[in-house]
This record gives sequence, structure tokens and C-alpha cells, in this order.
Amino acid sequence: MNMVVCIKQIQDPEIPPAKFKIDPETNKVIPPEGVPPVINPFDEQAVEAALRIKDTRSGKITAITLGKSQAKDILRHALAMGADEAIILEDETLEGSDSSGIALALSKAIEKIGQYDLVLCGRQAADWDEG
Repeated sequence: MNMVVCIKQIQDPEIPPAKFKIDPETNKVIPPEGVPPVINPFDEQAVEAALRIKDTRSGKITAITLGKSQAKDILRHALAMGADEAIILEDETLEGSDSSGIALALSKAIEKIGQYDLVLCGRQAADWDEG
């Protein structure tokens, strides 16, 4: 069974809220310096579910994410967990996309992957609670 798992990098949920700042011009969160992003915990659970399925049915797990080169760390995390392949979608035109735009980009990329039997995603993102 070939599976695709969508994963997202987020700021570590253990960071105290007081460490975050808001950019007054863009109204966007400025993450604290020196704290690397982590894999979304719900997406990590999706990778674990794919691994359990792979144990019983064999097949291949492809982890996919959208982001810049720093997103490679969470792909390495998925590979270390046991995923077989990792894909990063890096496109400046996708920067600042809402959840619908991101979902569309991921779905088009998954179509290009080719043969897959199951797509797994985490329940929601632990940063902005989007699904």
C-alpha cells in the first residue's frame, strides 16, 4: 500500500507565548530567534499511523510538505521515523497562502506523485488550528 502523509512545520508549541512578538506593519507573528520549527504533532501521529499500516500491508510512505528549505528538517524527521521518500514544495507564489490554497497545492502535488492508495493528514495544525 502506497501512502502519502502531509506534514507541516510549526513553531514549537512549548514556547511560552510571551516570547512571541507581533510585527505592527504586517500584523504577523514574529517567531522567537534561535528556536527551530518542529513537526506538527498531529502530523507526526499521521506518520506513525502510516508506519503501522506499512507494517501490516507493506508499501511505501511519502512525506510531503510545503515550505522553504528550513522545512527539510521536518522531512528528515519523517524519514528518521521510517518514511521512504520526502518531497518539499517550495514556491514563492505559495507564500502567504491560506489553508485552501495550501490544500490545493498539496493535492496537485499528490496527483503528480502518481500511484498512491491512501493520503494521511494530521487532525489539525497545532499552531493556528487550521485543518
